[in-house]
Amino acid sequence: HFTSPIRRYADLLVHRLLTICLSGEKLVLDGLDYGEYVDQISTNSYNARKASKDCVTLFHCLLLKEHGPRVFDALVYDLEGNFTANIHVKELNQDLVLNVRDDPRVDSARLNDDELSLVVRFRKCQPLPNHAEAQQEMHLQIFDRIKVKLYASDGFPLEIKSRMLVTREDMDE
Repeated sequence: HFTSPIRRYADLLVHRLLTICLSGEKLVLDGLDYGEYVDQISTNSYNARKASKDCVTLFHCLLLKEHGPRVFDALVYDLEGNFTANIHVKELNQDLVLNVRDDPRVDSARLNDDELSLVVRFRKCQPLPNHAEAQQEMHLQIFDRIKVKLYASDGFPLEIKSRMLVTREDMDE
């Protein structure tokens, strides 16, 4: 397995810093401020990861623009008080935000701390999955698997937008 020389340099700095810390000396050795170098390496590493992620997102946006919206399975992994659910789309290896407040079918949403769920109340009854009759509301919980339709935004910067699918009609759109 090959390790990049740039990565090895960062590892070398970390080893030197550990040696300095364990010996109780200051972070300045041989006239060099290692803390400054580590901060710069951390910043560069963060920027490289962000650029990589942004390139992947742009690639998926361009595909969605070219081929149109697509339906994916997603996993809810976090709920937030601002009526959003953080979802992971495994097929694209993308973490996205599902904002239920922006959905025109939704009348209201609230975070239920007792159940750890996002209670979504619809403007009219919806025939929800796994229910025999139409429901006025659904409880979205962490680890729920849902269907989402992904599409690319129209403006700049291009972003992947998501919409939760809850009815058969949603799938046909």
